[in-house]
Amino acid sequence: MRPLLLLLPLLLLPAACAQDYQNPLSYGRCTSAELCGLETRCERIAASTSGAPAFVCTQPCAVDRDCPGFGAVCRPGLAVAVVVDGGAVDGGTSGRCLRTCAADGDCRPGTVCRGLTADAGADLVCVANLTM
Repeated sequence: MRPLLLLLPLLLLPAACAQDYQNPLSYGRCTSAELCGLETRCERIAASTSGAPAFVCTQPCAVDRDCPGFGAVCRPGLAVAVVVDGGAVDGGTSGRCLRTCAADGDCRPGTVCRGLTADAGADLVCVANLTM
């Protein structure tokens, strides 16, 4: 009986570790195939500090009200890279939800506040920080 009691903590350890995992926050950085907060999904979109595609928690949209959460907006024309059978395929362009911001501190982990266009008055949104 005593050896069994000594093994009990080892058997419970993996379950405790699994409970500590949390999905990435909506509109934050993520890795492929993760579910994110507020019904968003991890997608590879062209919204980053370098302009290269990066994984961000987002969802398709047509108008701002399609985007869940406070301060989220629909940004049209973002290229989406769809992965099929291990290879990236161009998924076309469509609207994707992003978080609005005024400064980097308004953004989720792994993202920073930038304009998607070169316009000085462009609306700022949180994009993947690829310079990390």
